[in-house]
Amino acid sequence: MGGDSLSAINYSTSNILEFESVMDVDLAIVQFMVNKYAKSKYIRPNVIKASSENVLKNLLLYRENVNPLTIVLKEDYIDSADDMLKDLNKTYEKEILELAKPNDVFRYVKNMEETDGIIINTINCRNTQQKQLINTIDKDIRTCVDKFDISDYSCLFIKDICTIPFYRNLGGKYIFILNCKYNLDENYVPKVGIMLAGGWNKIRTIDPYIGLIIPKGK
Repeated sequence: MGGDSLSAINYSTSNILEFESVMDVDLAIVQFMVNKYAKSKYIRPNVIKASSENVLKNLLLYRENVNPLTIVLKEDYIDSADDMLKDLNKTYEKEILELAKPNDVFRYVKNMEETDGIIINTINCRNTQQKQLINTIDKDIRTCVDKFDISDYSCLFIKDICTIPFYRNLGGKYIFILNCKYNLDENYVPKVGIMLAGGWNKIRTIDPYIGLIIPKGK
């Protein structure tokens, strides 16, 4: 994880983290597609034949589009990726969540939980299924559902930089985004246009996988 971002965490008192910033739903979606549709004409052979999970993680880190299906589908079918993702999430959410594992941001959440109350973390879920999964993994971690008013929090952890405008009462916060190419411009720094929506905030990147990182811009 980025060194400057960790120092910022140490000064936090209350953090709110999106479910998908700590749970690797994207990898779960890719694995679900490979398991269910390996013989489909739509799937890229290099994804089906990936030699390890790390290969898939690298493909996810370097993708330009936030939709994880863009690394799975052949070029001729990319235009259908968004509609397909909606259908997958609607029809197979249970099966996908069963494959989802914590990423390495979650490990930092656990480390922060050992501060005797100095740092308090809350996982922001989209529905009760996600909330139940977090509670199953660790019953002591605080959870909430669809919390967009962050006036009571010091730090916000999100998967996709484009979701910043959906949050209310931003200002004077640390905003941590996953260090993935879809969040960055051609110089590997957070996309400027979206950063401006953050107001008086400090935006940092944080790596979802230990040992697998993409370049950090200046």
